[in-house]
Amino acid sequence: MFPPAFFGGVGAPELVIILFVFSLPVALVLLAGVIHAAQSQQSSTDRALEELRIAYARGEVDDDEFERRKRTLETEGRD
Repeated sequence: MFPPAFFGGVGAPELVIILFVFSLPVALVLLAGVIHAAQSQQSSTDRALEELRIAYARGEVDDDEFERRKRTLETEGRD
C-alpha cells in the first residue's frame, strides 16, 4: 500500500516498540499524578480529623457534635 520509505523503512514491530517507548513515560506520569492527588486528599482529611480530635479533647466540642463532624469528614474523604 505505502512504499517502505513512507515510514523511513520502519516495520510494524519497530512501530510498536517506538509507540511503547513514548507512551510508557506518559502513562507513568499520569499514574503518579492520580496517586499524588489521592494521597493529598487523604492527608487533608486526616489533618481535619486530627484537629477535630484535639478540639474534642480540649472540650471545645461535645460528643454529638464530634460524631456529626467526624461522619461528615469521613464521608467527604471517600469522594
